[in-house]
Amino acid sequence: MHPALQDLQSPFSLLINTQHDTHLSAYHLLEHLPLPTICVSLHRPANNLRKMLARKEIPTDNITFIDTVSMQASSQYPEENTIYLWNADLTRLGQSILDQAARIPGRKHVIIDAVSTLRHFYSQATINQFMHHLKHRLPEVQANGIFLNENHRPWIPNMQFSKVLEL
Repeated sequence: MHPALQDLQSPFSLLINTQHDTHLSAYHLLEHLPLPTICVSLHRPANNLRKMLARKEIPTDNITFIDTVSMQASSQYPEENTIYLWNADLTRLGQSILDQAARIPGRKHVIIDAVSTLRHFYSQATINQFMHHLKHRLPEVQANGIFLNENHRPWIPNMQFSKVLEL
């Protein structure tokens, strides 16, 4: 197991702060956390993300994507193992995440890629409320929360995570 992940106990919430050039490397941690994964893609179409991960030799066989970009961007879809939402409406998004997680038996991960994207659409207070609600509901569906944040956008204050990593 990756040394930074050794002391994590399920259910956990992990914040990973990345730079633009290290963002995809956060997905390498999944190799050390081999569970089914739901990836919520907030800033690029799932098809593009899947191709980028393949170029980095990061397997996506065990990942179900929730794509909030493709329909608005008129991107290529549908793709297998992908759920498409028109946009990142937080109520619908939160419910879709929890519904999908409930369909997958046993423990799993939910990756939010990237929380910093929400700041383009929502106030800090709205994002805080959404994150608080989601973070506390994920254990009910046996899901660990992995929240990616690009450092060019400051992180949401006053949120407690099991661990915070800097990449």
